[in-house]
Amino acid sequence: MNTFLVAFCVALCLTVAFGQSLGPCIGGECPSGYTCQSGSCNVVSSTTCADIRNSRGVNECPSKSYLCNNTLYYTLMTQQCPRTCNRCPTSG
Repeated sequence: MNTFLVAFCVALCLTVAFGQSLGPCIGGECPSGYTCQSGSCNVVSSTTCADIRNSRGVNECPSKSYLCNNTLYYTLMTQQCPRTCNRCPTSG
């Protein structure tokens, strides 16, 4: 039980630190200004692939890059730090 609480609190803190998602996508759709990424509605970036900045406008992803391939944070880091984690979608 304690391990679950610790993991949950860490994931929650990272989500708040990196920026906020609106919530889950409903039928693969999100409200205007958001995009569905890995099942969550995230703010649409003005660039095709960019890390999400925190509420102060700071990109904390480079300092958290060691979490990119950690199985506990893989999804969160893919959603919040695609550029830092080299997970930008490719086209063509």
